[in-house]
Amino acid sequence: MGISTDGGMILGAPMALVTADYGDDLWDWLDEHGMSHLSPYYDSEYDVVIGFTIEDVPMHKMDSVWLRTIKELGEKFESITGTEASLIGMQDIN
Repeated sequence: MGISTDGGMILGAPMALVTADYGDDLWDWLDEHGMSHLSPYYDSEYDVVIGFTIEDVPMHKMDSVWLRTIKELGEKFESITGTEASLIGMQDIN
């Protein structure tokens, strides 16, 4: 068993800032809402950033459609979690 690293962009917030009641299982709750998480360090448990993963996109494709999609996902995140979303680029360490 080793440590794996990846990274990417996520539209969301650190779990510590989220006020939503996710019930007994955060991971099922994230799946139910089509969200994911990124871990800033190995074995971070609930010290994660949750939200919608955003695919890497070349600059020339960051057009009004892409921006509208980001804004809509941000609004969806806020309606689900009660927390304002930020576009965050970070490592994912597992």
